[in-house]
Amino acid sequence: MSSTPSAFAVTDSTTGEEYNLFLDSVRKILHQEVAPFYDDWEEAHQVPRELWNKLGEAGLLGVDLPEEYGG
Repeated sequence: MSSTPSAFAVTDSTTGEEYNLFLDSVRKILHQEVAPFYDDWEEAHQVPRELWNKLGEAGLLGVDLPEEYGG
């Protein structure tokens, strides 16, 4: 039986519009920054640090953390 991890669950405080904006930003960065290089990273068994930096700058790391802890 599959369930949605709590980190990815939509909470009551998340509006449909907020959630859709978040999904759009995730899709955009994955399309631009991940998809073109994914096969190379899989082959090398490594993801460049620059990607983590870009994900952080885009606000996509720690999204499941409470705001008081930097989320």
